[in-house]
Amino acid sequence: MLEEKKIHYYFFAFANFLAALGGGMILGKGIGIVNIPLLQGSSILAFFLGSALGLLFLQLVPKKKSINIARWFSLLGAFSSVILFCIFERYAENGKLFHIPAVFFFIFLSARFGFWFYSRVLRASKAAGKQQQIAWVELGYYLGMILGLIIWDFLGINIAVGAALLLDAFLQCSAGIFDLFSNQLEKSKNAAQINQSDELKTPVFYKNAYAVWGWRLAIAVVLLTIGNQVIIFNLVHQTSEWFGVYMIACYYCGVSMAALVCKKYNIQLDWDFKKSAKSGYAVLYVNAKKMSFVLSSVFSLACVAMVVVGILYWHWNVLTFTIHNLDSKEILLLTIIMLAAFFYEVLALSLLDRIGLEDKLASHPFRVMRTYGLIAIAAAIVFWMLGIIGNSVSHLFVMLTLCLVMTHFMVWKRELHTLNRK
Repeated sequence: MLEEKKIHYYFFAFANFLAALGGGMILGKGIGIVNIPLLQGSSILAFFLGSALGLLFLQLVPKKKSINIARWFSLLGAFSSVILFCIFERYAENGKLFHIPAVFFFIFLSARFGFWFYSRVLRASKAAGKQQQIAWVELGYYLGMILGLIIWDFLGINIAVGAALLLDAFLQCSAGIFDLFSNQLEKSKNAAQINQSDELKTPVFYKNAYAVWGWRLAIAVVLLTIGNQVIIFNLVHQTSEWFGVYMIACYYCGVSMAALVCKKYNIQLDWDFKKSAKSGYAVLYVNAKKMSFVLSSVFSLACVAMVVVGILYWHWNVLTFTIHNLDSKEILLLTIIMLAAFFYEVLALSLLDRIGLEDKLASHPFRVMRTYGLIAIAAAIVFWMLGIIGNSVSHLFVMLTLCLVMTHFMVWKRELHTLNRK
C-alpha cells in the first residue's frame, strides 16, 4: 500500500510535468504575440486570467465528479492549443496578431491556461496536508515550466510558435492519460481504507477555529504571491523578450529547488508556544529545528525589492538576446530572482500544506483548491492594473510593504484556544 501511494503521487507529479512543459513553451513563445495595448504581456496576462477562469471551473464542477473530470480538462487544453495553432497560422503577420484575431487568440489562450490550472489544482489539493507530499506534485509543475521556457534555447533550436502549440496539444493529452492512471490508484486506495479510517472527531468549536484559520492562511498565500510572483512577472515586459524568458525560468528554478528542500526536510508551519503562554508565534519547522517565518518572508520580499530597483532605477543592462551574452549584473539579477522565488515557495508550500491540515481537522475539504483560485484572481487583477498604471519604484515598494505587513498580520500570532491541544 505504501508503494502504491508513492506511485499515486509520482503520477500526479509527472502529469504536472508534462502539462507544464507545454505551458512553459506557450508562456515563453506567447509574450508579445497579441499586439493590443490593453493586453500588454499577452501570454503572462492570459496565464493569470486563465488561472482565474480555473476558479470558475472549480465552483461549477461538482466536487464528487472533479476527480474523474480532471483528465478531460487536460484534453480540453489540448483542443484549445489546436485552435490557437489555427488562428496563428491563418492570421499572424510577422509573428504578431492584430485586431479581432488577436482578441480571439487571447481568449482561447486564457481558456487553455484555465483548463490547465483546473487540472493542476486538483492534483495539488490531493497532496496537501500530507507531510509535504504537495512538494512532489508541485515540483513536477516547476520543472516542466523551466524546461518549457528554456530548453529550446539551450539546444539552439528556434522552435516556431505553431510547432510549440501542436507539441503542447500532445503534452496535454499525455498529462490526461497520467491523470487517468492516478485516479484509478486513488479509487483503489480509498476503497482499501474505507473500513480502516475513522473520521476525525473534532469538537465544533475547534472546527470553526480551524476553518477561520484556513482562510487566514489562504489570504496570506495570496498576499505573498502578489508581493513576489506578480511583481517579478510584471517586470518581465520591462526587459527584452529573451531576458524576460530567463527571468521566468530562473523564477521557476528557485521554486523548484524550494519544493525539493521542503520535501527533503519536511518543512512545516506551526506556532511556537512558550510554557504556559496563551499565544504562539509562527515558525517554520525544518525537521526538528525552528526557522523564523517573519525573517523568511522579509528576506523574500527584500529580494523582490532589489529586482525592482535593479530594473527600474539602476537600469541594469537587460537587452540580452542569448544566454551567452549575460553580463555580471544580469547574472546577479537572475540570482536574486531565484532567491526571492526560493524563499517565497518555502513559505507558500508550508502555508498550503498547513491549509490542507486545517481543512482535514475542520472537515472542510477543497479549501486548497479555492486558495489557488483566489491567488489566480488576485494575481490577474493586480497584474492587469500594473500594466495600465505603469511601473514605478514607489508604487511597487508600497505594494511590497502592504503585502508584507498584511501577511504577518494573518499568520504571525495565534491564540492557543484556537488549537485542539492539551
